[in-house]
Amino acid sequence: MGQTVDINNILSIQMPLSVLLAEKKMSVQEILELAPGSVIQFAKNHEAPLHLMANRKIIGSGVAVKVNENFGLQIKDMGRHEDTINALGGF
Repeated sequence: MGQTVDINNILSIQMPLSVLLAEKKMSVQEILELAPGSVIQFAKNHEAPLHLMANRKIIGSGVAVKVNENFGLQIKDMGRHEDTINALGGF
């Protein structure tokens, strides 16, 4: 006998989100040479959109904004709901 699922229970699940600034490959040697004050330059323009991620998958993009004294992300684009649900684990 199948169980029914209350959609409200699913919609109330808390999921961690992250914002990806940029990515870069570095050698182990370069990583070991990093020290306080080191600057890592990325090949991404400072005005380029940042990726909003859930479950290590991109679900949207936006730009960095300041919210009081905190960092925020102003959403500029969100993927399809189906893609977001799949990224969250395919509920």
